[in-house]
Amino acid sequence: MKVLFLIEGWVAPAPRYRVLQYLPWLKEHGIHCEVRALHGESYPPWFHKPLIGNVYKALVRSRRWFQVRDADRFDVVFLQRLTLPFSSFVERRLLRKNPRVIFDYDDALFQTPEGEDPVRLKVFRRVVDAVRTVVAGSQYLADKAREDATVIPTVIDTDRYVPVERTGGELVIGWMGTHSNYPNFPEILPQLEEVLNRFPHVSFHVVGDLAPPFKLPRMRFTRWTKEQEIARLQGFDIGIMPLLDTDWNRGKCAFKLIEYMSVGIPVVAGSVGANREVVLEGRTGFLAERPEQWSQALICLIEDADLRRSMGRQGRERCTAHYSLNSQRDRLLAVLRNTAVEN
Repeated sequence: MKVLFLIEGWVAPAPRYRVLQYLPWLKEHGIHCEVRALHGESYPPWFHKPLIGNVYKALVRSRRWFQVRDADRFDVVFLQRLTLPFSSFVERRLLRKNPRVIFDYDDALFQTPEGEDPVRLKVFRRVVDAVRTVVAGSQYLADKAREDATVIPTVIDTDRYVPVERTGGELVIGWMGTHSNYPNFPEILPQLEEVLNRFPHVSFHVVGDLAPPFKLPRMRFTRWTKEQEIARLQGFDIGIMPLLDTDWNRGKCAFKLIEYMSVGIPVVAGSVGANREVVLEGRTGFLAERPEQWSQALICLIEDADLRRSMGRQGRERCTAHYSLNSQRDRLLAVLRNTAVEN
């Protein structure tokens, strides 16, 4: 069976974890995989600039029109996210070439972080109603698509992401992500500052694409790289994921928590969306609904090393069982095969 994978780029999180890491295993099981990406191995320095960045993105995304020219040669086309949020003209061309399309997504593409967007919703509905198969990263996202949507969480290779023994006197609270998530921090910054002031041996490590727009005691920033990602995660003792309760954030798939759990550390997270599905309250970490619960949870974990180890161990077990590459690869293979044979 021949499958064409259409992805955003080689380093973006969604294609890396929802497509690329599956490819070696799929090839071993008789799937011929061809990948066509919009972006290369890196992004230009102006990528995040409001004007020139948007122009660049539009020009790059126009490549997809040519990438689907021979889609009829493949048994299945796996479309990872929409080409453009405001138009489905590329997807319509793709579907004319090959109706056996799987549409995969792991964010609330039908709106913006600011709220509802009628244009995005119309484009999203047009695509999910037309493709043969829909795969969503969470139940919340699947419910927004259609009744027969398949849920495959964004997963991690637990053979590579493994716990390590932490030594030394410093205890590290860690966060890893992209700058678009920084707006979730202001509400809990007083609690983080309180905790860091109370415990001089505790530091805060931010790993991301851009430096955060806030400062905290003993906070350090490290620019994210693919090569150092696992080592940075293994350098955390507690992983956090603040998340405001918004419609946009309810579409998040809790992947930060899955990363933290894969390396065997406890988590503290906003009680929003898929976070509630991933975290077992009081067993793999804590869910915080109010700012004061953040300081309570962090203090509890800082003061109790046995609790950190127990939660980390249970989180690792949960990740391996439900959010690992090994736990979901058969499901993806089944989706590909079923899409190829459906009439």
